[in-house]
Amino acid sequence: MVANAVVSEVQRGVGSFDGFRHLKPIDNDNTTPQRLGWLWEQLSKNCDYAFTDFTRGKIDYFLEQFTSEGVEFFELEDAGLVMIENPTPAGSAFIHYVVWDRAGYTTQQQRNSAREMFDYLFYNKRVHHVAGLIPSFNQHAVRLASSMGMKYEGEIRENFLYRGKYFNHLIYGLLESEYRVRRGRL
Repeated sequence: MVANAVVSEVQRGVGSFDGFRHLKPIDNDNTTPQRLGWLWEQLSKNCDYAFTDFTRGKIDYFLEQFTSEGVEFFELEDAGLVMIENPTPAGSAFIHYVVWDRAGYTTQQQRNSAREMFDYLFYNKRVHHVAGLIPSFNQHAVRLASSMGMKYEGEIRENFLYRGKYFNHLIYGLLESEYRVRRGRL
């Protein structure tokens, strides 16, 4: 590094993370094999769109995710699942948000859990950017990401093989500074 180089200071928000109320962390200490089996059943039965042709029906792939370093899981009560990959301070994190009981999980509950998830990522994990990859056919997920303040950032072409056809992955993202402005509306 050059001796007189100017290093810009990262501007951080003043928000805080007050703990989990709407999301339940899933880890080895609080989840039984029976509960993981139930989660797999709900996900595989109701969320076919969450799997590629290579991962659909493969419980071993699902269970492997739970032991992967840098991956965190949370339950959305009994209605869904959130997976966070590689949250890096001053860097980014990827989220996967799956709801299998849309009728039982209200819009307000979705907002509450989204705000809690973003508070956790931005104010506890101190990430700068949160991104999600959404298969282009999943318009419900596009609407949910947009309603949470995430912005369309681009596409990865033909990156998701679903039922024998390739679909683009849409990239949606949210910066901590954008979230600070929008947080009260979630």
